[in-house]
Amino acid sequence: MNKLSNPKNWLNIICQDNLNEEKIFFKYGFIFFNLGIFFLASAPFLGNIFILISIFFSLINYKIKPNFKNPTNKLLTLSLILLLFNIFFSIFFRLNYFEEWNFQLNLIGLLNWIPFFLCFIFIQKYLKNLKYRTITTNLLLIGALPVIFSGFGEYFLGWDTTLKTLNGSIIWFLKPINESKGMSGLFSNPNYAASWLIVIWPIALGAFLRNLKISLKGLFASLTLILFFISILLTNSKDTWLALFIPIPFLIKLVFLRYLILFLFVLGTVFILPKNYFLKISEYSIFTLLFNSNLENNLQNVIDYFPRLDIWRVSIIAIFEKPLFGWGAASFPLIYSLYKMNFVNDKIQHSHNLFFEASISYGIIFSTIIFILFFRLLYDSWKVIFNKNGDLISKSLWLATLLFIINHMFDVTYYDIRLSMIFWILLASLESIIKEDQLTNNLEIKSN
Repeated sequence: MNKLSNPKNWLNIICQDNLNEEKIFFKYGFIFFNLGIFFLASAPFLGNIFILISIFFSLINYKIKPNFKNPTNKLLTLSLILLLFNIFFSIFFRLNYFEEWNFQLNLIGLLNWIPFFLCFIFIQKYLKNLKYRTITTNLLLIGALPVIFSGFGEYFLGWDTTLKTLNGSIIWFLKPINESKGMSGLFSNPNYAASWLIVIWPIALGAFLRNLKISLKGLFASLTLILFFISILLTNSKDTWLALFIPIPFLIKLVFLRYLILFLFVLGTVFILPKNYFLKISEYSIFTLLFNSNLENNLQNVIDYFPRLDIWRVSIIAIFEKPLFGWGAASFPLIYSLYKMNFVNDKIQHSHNLFFEASISYGIIFSTIIFILFFRLLYDSWKVIFNKNGDLISKSLWLATLLFIINHMFDVTYYDIRLSMIFWILLASLESIIKEDQLTNNLEIKSN
């Protein structure tokens, strides 16, 4: 019997025999985790099932020993307590005065947070060293290709039907391009597709920089990078375009190349944007309005062109009105209908800012703590990755996390399970990098 027919054997080859030292349940969990990573974008149901199975194996394999000296565990535990207290409070006391809202929405809202807390804790073992993280990033990159494939078919070939694969086990529903005003591929709209692609963008850039030599890997990495760049532009998501150049200074050491790529990006953006885009920005910019005597008359034009200004205005009003417990999950559409400008007819579903969204749903204390957790992981992992000449894989994961958070300052695509799952996987990878560095330091101290 061929040795490669056994999954254990080829997995050991891929991992350079790193898995030989692992327990059997870890090995199966590792397989399911990475299968989940591969299918997450193209078949989210399968992807999340596989990740859940990997969490089950992690639970079997490891005894739960809470370490409350760890700042991450403290923040995560405090966030969990606040969430549960908020839910308990909403059952007996009404959080808001909207008849359409009830506490069951708060219970459903927990699914956006607590399962991912558990995911964050129990998948760290599968990301605990560079080799394992390399496999995960490669599978993320390859698994995102169906998003590009379907998006190109939608955008250039007019696909507006269903695509099936694996004997109908996976079905993709595509939409006419004129309905979404940008490439969306396997996602419900272009903004969600853009959020996914911009998270994978630093990983694609890192893969390109790791394979600069002329080879099959180098050719694949170059082609993938180009496809990701074009796809992000085709989503027509202006917020995401701005994030395209952020990874460049972090990953490219040559100053000349940094400025050259930045120049090409700006030049390309000027040609791709509609001719009247910059004229409209000038016409309705805040700077122009400061010197406009008809400020009140132009307010409607400004909000029509920059609708987030009114959305954020309403968000701030809502947060200050109920700062402690918030209004409850899924309450923002009702709040916006109450406080929006009279001339606004749009039905807005969220606050277009994750910090505002969490504050409105569960109170500003919860949102502050959860964002402290995010930024602590970014800061502590920064010290390990960039101050100690970290590898490109670690830098790519750090940048992917940063871009996700930046993107969610202007939009909220977190409620798509693929995006929330990838975000917490990225956070788990940063925590794993921090722990690996601490373990290395402890071993060096003992050896001395």
